[in-house]
Amino acid sequence: MKKIFYIFLVTAILTPAFSWAQTKKLEFSVWVPYWKKTAATAEVKNHLAQFSTISPFSFEMTADGQIRDAMKIKEAPWTEMITAARKQGVKVVPSIMWSDGAMMDKIFRNRNLREAHIKDIVDLVVTGKFDGIDIDYENKPASSYYGFAAFLRSLSLKLQARNKTLVCTIEPRFAPTSKYREVPTDIQYANNYPAINKYCDEIRVMTYEQTTADWKLTNQKIKLGYYQPLADVAWVSKVAVFTSQEINREKIVLGVVNYGYEYEVTDNGSIYNYKRLRSLSYQAAMELAKAEGVTPKRNSAGELSFAYKKDGATRLVWFSDAQAIADKVALAKKLGVKGVALFRLDGESDPKLWRALK
Repeated sequence: MKKIFYIFLVTAILTPAFSWAQTKKLEFSVWVPYWKKTAATAEVKNHLAQFSTISPFSFEMTADGQIRDAMKIKEAPWTEMITAARKQGVKVVPSIMWSDGAMMDKIFRNRNLREAHIKDIVDLVVTGKFDGIDIDYENKPASSYYGFAAFLRSLSLKLQARNKTLVCTIEPRFAPTSKYREVPTDIQYANNYPAINKYCDEIRVMTYEQTTADWKLTNQKIKLGYYQPLADVAWVSKVAVFTSQEINREKIVLGVVNYGYEYEVTDNGSIYNYKRLRSLSYQAAMELAKAEGVTPKRNSAGELSFAYKKDGATRLVWFSDAQAIADKVALAKKLGVKGVALFRLDGESDPKLWRALK
């Protein structure tokens, strides 16, 4: 049975012309970061017609499990962006970001704590007159598998009763044979895919921050030089196909990136080590390349990168651009998934981005 499953999976991954048909027009959504809110909201307002949903990012959870409005969403410029979105029929679904796995597990396991947290979320959605909520709960321990399912079930019912949407943002998952050199016999997952598929109206998969997650693909690509991808289109395809085994593709939204990183690279003879130094927008990366007199090149992941020397050390800049995003949009259409979610708009995007989101 396992052999049959893996044969099917590998065949699907290696076949670019998927049999899945795009039955509906691809939807585009975007996360709008609070730390660049002035430039970000201005960029969003200029291109609202291309989005079905905007997600102000983000509400956050405090150490004691309370929702904190880090972005001050009731103040300008959020209010202007939200008003403009509603006038154009664009849904407003803000995100709640949480990464404290231990606190999540504690709340999910305790019914009273769980229901109190759900009430806080529903109250937030109703009082804010939002169209729904995006649950971006990362780093959950495997022990929260069933508690998280119970949380989603109850939250879904309460949101549905108010005609509100539940969006679930989840980490990427793909075949263990690609993730591990030696596949463990006791793999456990925190994300309960059957429950997520049943209770979430939309599932945004974070198909980015790949780096060396896929050892098999990394082993192939490092022969071609530096390889520190944000999201190789080949890897995004693997994740999407694997995810669709348990999650309805008509609910799946592929997350795509709109930024990059700078690394210090050391060559150990057999491998490169990458020390992440900072994140960069598209505009900042291009300005740096110009200052250093180098031209970014399309790399083996389909993204842009360039290397230069600073203080005797090698620096590598790896970033996404309109073409890299367009490749993922084309893939999403072939896969027949619901849409693409852009992380993030910061006011410093590739000017050609808007041609890619079609």
